[in-house]
Amino acid sequence: MSRLFEIKNLSKEFTDSTGFVNKLFSDLNFSFTEGITTILAPVGSGKTTLLKIIAGLQNPTSGNVLTESESLIFIPSQYSIFPWLNVKDNILYDLKDIDVKEFKRVIEIVGLDGYEDHFPKSINSGFVFRVALARSIIRKPDLILVDEPFTDLNPTVLIKILQLVRKIWETESIPVLVGTTNISSALFLSDKIFLMQKNPGAIIYETDVKFNSGRDINLFNQPDFIEKKLKLESEINSLESSKLHKFIM
Repeated sequence: MSRLFEIKNLSKEFTDSTGFVNKLFSDLNFSFTEGITTILAPVGSGKTTLLKIIAGLQNPTSGNVLTESESLIFIPSQYSIFPWLNVKDNILYDLKDIDVKEFKRVIEIVGLDGYEDHFPKSINSGFVFRVALARSIIRKPDLILVDEPFTDLNPTVLIKILQLVRKIWETESIPVLVGTTNISSALFLSDKIFLMQKNPGAIIYETDVKFNSGRDINLFNQPDFIEKKLKLESEINSLESSKLHKFIM
């Protein structure tokens, strides 16, 4: 059964060094259930803080996150791995009951079969993200939250990572909530997109995402992908400049 995640009247304020109260976002209201949902937002809009509040890692100034879910996992933009541990030990860290068959299954899903003894500290960010994702799904959470996972990836690796995140939903039925500034990646990945402005952060547009073709590298050139991208860019370009900076087109 799908679980409802509902954000009601959520606000976050902070006081700077001069004593001025800044509203990061105010009275956010939206909900999502299954699939992959993306918060598409410019830098400085508060999307990272929003994800942390949903994950239970920060408290809002006011409002609530309503859900019956018991286990949420947050993957930060700087993937939190232990560089002194190998891939296997990173994935299984602090797990009390280890199912060898389940570990092997998860390793194969994320494409790390054969790399169990490698140390991820000197390997590219795409590899490290696979480790972080494996460590998440082996714990069978009700929701995985991922903050800006698409930076510093070359186009080939990016496509593989996007497809991997899709695979997590399709094979594991674990909903994923992603925060990103990247329009094309958000469209490729998502079942639903919430567009968020800044100053203060607010949801200004939402859209369900479905395509007539499969989600592979050819999708970027398909008419329905281009149409949806143009619509998102139109919504973004209608904003005042102070509410934009910056998106990746």
